[in-house]
Amino acid sequence: VTAIAARCGFGSAETLRRNFVRRLGVSPDQYRKTFA
Repeated sequence: VTAIAARCGFGSAETLRRNFVRRLGVSPDQYRKTFA
């Protein structure tokens, strides 16, 4: 996740996670459980 965050221009994995929740309304974990 850290490498993906860096490649996408986020400073850290936590910043990526916060933006993910802000945009989609669920955590990456919950998203994966729902749609994977």
